[in-house]
Amino acid sequence: MNILSADSKVWWLVKADEVRAVSGIPIADAVKRFVVAFEFAQAPTRIPGPNEGYSFQEGRFAIDGQNFAIKELTLFSDGISVEAYTSTDNNLRCLEAAIRLGEEMGLRRPITAPIFLLQSMIVVDYEHAIDKLVFDFDVVSQLINTKIGVQGQHQLRVIEFAIDADTLPRPLAPFNPTTFRIERRVNTPYSKNRFFSFANTSTENHLFILEQFELFSSN
Repeated sequence: MNILSADSKVWWLVKADEVRAVSGIPIADAVKRFVVAFEFAQAPTRIPGPNEGYSFQEGRFAIDGQNFAIKELTLFSDGISVEAYTSTDNNLRCLEAAIRLGEEMGLRRPITAPIFLLQSMIVVDYEHAIDKLVFDFDVVSQLINTKIGVQGQHQLRVIEFAIDADTLPRPLAPFNPTTFRIERRVNTPYSKNRFFSFANTSTENHLFILEQFELFSSN
């Protein structure tokens, strides 16, 4: 398995009434502080609409002397999200720095335990296709081939798993952070066996799943 990229997005979700600064935070001051702290190339220039946040793009964050690029950091009234070109572990440290900066400006610590959501996005090249992940794939693909009526051999393109949101605890149900998906990379020949994978877990756990898929597919 050859890892081409491993990006992530993390969310910190809280109750807005619990964290709002008592006297408010001047937006102009907050924008300046975040631009300086994370060296963002683009900062918000308008008041966001409903359900939108203040979005900062293309910044930088240093961990143990190594720089990581931040794709987007967004401040909402009820949380913060950070999307970065790095692992979830590094991304969480960036999120923690953003929270600390908010606290320096008056953001209060939440009373209710915040919700942390992890999103891991990985692109890999496999030596083999992942057709063997489907039981009786040859029989199923032959059935499809005969009924589709186009000459060629079908291959597995996408697999997705998720838990029924109705069975999840109430705080998590609206977000349903239980998805795992692997699909062939668009605009890439199937012969390359290049896949994009999304998972609501850490980068470490995500890679473990993908490594197991490789073992299953090679046997």
